[in-house]
Amino acid sequence: MIVTRQSGLPLTVAQNAGQAFGGGSIGGFIPNSGAIPLQNSLFDPHVHSGVNGSGAVGTAGDPVTNRGSGLNLFANPQEVFNGFRSILLAQDTRHGRNVLRGLTRWTWDWTVSKETSITEKIKFTLGADFINAFNHPIFNNPTLNLQTPANFGVITSQIESLGGATNGNIGPRRVQVFGRFDF
Repeated sequence: MIVTRQSGLPLTVAQNAGQAFGGGSIGGFIPNSGAIPLQNSLFDPHVHSGVNGSGAVGTAGDPVTNRGSGLNLFANPQEVFNGFRSILLAQDTRHGRNVLRGLTRWTWDWTVSKETSITEKIKFTLGADFINAFNHPIFNNPTLNLQTPANFGVITSQIESLGGATNGNIGPRRVQVFGRFDF
């Protein structure tokens, strides 16, 4: 049995629009400028379900309008969205990158096998490997772009990899059966 648990990857809230000095700018936390301070509970890196969105933020996942599943990285996407702003080059001292963590990931892999002696020197093993045995969904991180508030924090897809260099053995459940002769 192998249990794997990973913390979320660092996330950056971006603002991708043609800006001076090329490219897009990266959002940063609003300093204490009278805005409501954001609580750490808003940044819980888990999937929140039944989130309708409000104020045109996170509404692309609204299940009431049949536009989405209601899954969001934030319980209140509008409050988190309002906690970011564009960088002011003349006054900001931090860049705002990697201020949030993405979704955590976990899997439970399990192997079951039985070895049987055929003769004194020959044995046969029959078994099965269950990768992500509980078929726990592993979601991709959402887009966090200040230019598209309707999609802010909305979770739209799962990791579908069945192996590979970037995702390893995470993804939907896989079962492989094996047999082996030892002599």
